[in-house]
Amino acid sequence: MTISIGTGQKNSIRDIIIVSLAMIVFGIIFIVINANQLNKTSGWDETSGTIVEIVSNPSPSGNIDHDVYVDYYYKEQYFEHRLLNSYESTMYVGKIVTLRVNPTDPNQFIYGEQGFFTAFFAIGGSLIGLGVLIPSIAIPYKLYKKKKSISSSITQETNIPGDIKS
Repeated sequence: MTISIGTGQKNSIRDIIIVSLAMIVFGIIFIVINANQLNKTSGWDETSGTIVEIVSNPSPSGNIDHDVYVDYYYKEQYFEHRLLNSYESTMYVGKIVTLRVNPTDPNQFIYGEQGFFTAFFAIGGSLIGLGVLIPSIAIPYKLYKKKKSISSSITQETNIPGDIKS
């Protein structure tokens, strides 16, 4: 008697592994990009900027994109109406935000709140964690279910009614 796991079971486990690997890869990408950005701006100076305008633009997908403009002083120079690289729902016109400014090119700056960078590390770490956790739970469960199904079918085959025992 030959017992084989059907193609549905094999494909299901393969799909779990593919999704888990994708989650791990995207998690690593989030962390690497964020670490690279932090390293790139590690020598940059912090300054404060004031949000002077938030422009809401509907996108074709139905979402609303926000362009945030800030004014800031850096080394006795005034930079007016500069586009910020991010948006958070807690932003409003008049809010003071932390900026990181490139000392060699003060026109180059990014949103400098640590929470922004921490969120990307948290997302990346969560994706990696889920990518490891999901298969470690789902695959043994699938195999257990299949083993239980096989043993129940074997039990049914050995107790066939009308079977003559000598």
